[in-house]
Amino acid sequence: MNIFLQLSKTDYERQIKNIIYAFFLPAEFVACRTQEIDLALFVEILQDKISIRLENAKEELIKEKSFSCKEEQRSIEIEQAVYEVISEAYGYILPWGILTGVRPVKIASRLLKSGVADEQIIAEYTERRFVNAEKAKLCLSLAKKENNCLQNMPKNAVALYVHIPICPHRCKYCSFISKQSTDQYYIAQYLNALLQEIRAIGAYFSNKNILVDSLYIGGGTPALLDADMIEKLLFELVQYFDTGKMREATFEAGRADCITVEKLEAMKEGGMSRICINAQSMHNETLQSIGRGLTKEEFLHAYALARKYSFAMNVDLIYGLEGENESMFYDSLEQVISLQPENITLHTLAYKKKAKDFENKMRREREHLTGFDSAYGLLKTKGYVPYYLYRQKHAVSGGENTGFCKEGTEGIYNISVLSDRVDIIALGAGAVGKICEKNTHRIRRVDGCQEIDFYIQHIHEVIHKKRRIYEASNKVF
Repeated sequence: MNIFLQLSKTDYERQIKNIIYAFFLPAEFVACRTQEIDLALFVEILQDKISIRLENAKEELIKEKSFSCKEEQRSIEIEQAVYEVISEAYGYILPWGILTGVRPVKIASRLLKSGVADEQIIAEYTERRFVNAEKAKLCLSLAKKENNCLQNMPKNAVALYVHIPICPHRCKYCSFISKQSTDQYYIAQYLNALLQEIRAIGAYFSNKNILVDSLYIGGGTPALLDADMIEKLLFELVQYFDTGKMREATFEAGRADCITVEKLEAMKEGGMSRICINAQSMHNETLQSIGRGLTKEEFLHAYALARKYSFAMNVDLIYGLEGENESMFYDSLEQVISLQPENITLHTLAYKKKAKDFENKMRREREHLTGFDSAYGLLKTKGYVPYYLYRQKHAVSGGENTGFCKEGTEGIYNISVLSDRVDIIALGAGAVGKICEKNTHRIRRVDGCQEIDFYIQHIHEVIHKKRRIYEASNKVF
């Protein structure tokens, strides 16, 4: 959709565009008004009110809204006005209202911490942010679960993330920065650089009195490492970080075709307690069309193998894949539930410019997430409850990614990383850690580099950069 947007002042341009993006996927903003545009929005922000004129092929709408708050708090009212005029013109209500951020649960977490009553928290979502009631209740319940999970964590506890950004295949929907390779020499080069970082950063924190509460080895496809590499990686992590009181250690095995008995044994002996095997869909025609290069049968075989080692299991599914309707997604979910994994994560497909499917325009129609809502209901009847949630830009129908668990099997790392309450030490190319300064509520990013080849060739520079960030922070570990 081509959109012409004219603003009287650009102070709130980002917020206004985010609301527009939430309604229209994809949206392209044009610099001048031409006959090719599908929508024109004229936004005038005055001292005491906002005035919006909307023009499309069918109608012209004008809306005015008086400001009821101080100037520094006007962003929400401006977003409300833009939302209301587009919603009226196109007859569509977004389930997340004017919320466009990645972490909608943070509002409930902050208000709970301030002692705000549940009813007022729900009203903050539904009345001020136009979020539907079910989503509001979900955010509140997740904020309470987050608090229960983290409230007794020692002050010196951190989460540790290790990134393996290499995959044997690249799926059409994927936009993560990763290298497509099966070259064991190249993988060994990357591992060698990663081990150098583990030793250096581990040595830096050795006298800081920190302990690892949760460990997550993600990718990419970490199971692309051979068994000896996995053994070496896990050994070095235990040597250089205090994992003695660790509550959870996750290995995101990822692809079923990379899983072997030898690798599973190395994970188990290395202290892994939870692994992820990602189905994405249980329909072979879908897996072929998205370039997954796997079959349902391969997934089932790998899952059965892993079950013999008593890992807690997570399985991912994606809603909105090319060629799949709601009944197919629901069928995939029923099949996964029958396997009884401890965790099931439902992702909504997010369209990103780096993904092949963004260019191919695989699926862009506006649709209600009735299938996704039905999935929530099915999981609940089968004993699964949501435990974490985040959103992505350009998700199908503005949906979300939600992790479900059997009671008492929450993914601790996932809760930690989304809470902004736990420091994350992240190692590897593309890994981003963070320092949570609790007094100022400031979050400081700690990143080394995104490019894998640079990481391998300049690992000492990457390590030096990260150490300088830690040393410059006000955080006393």
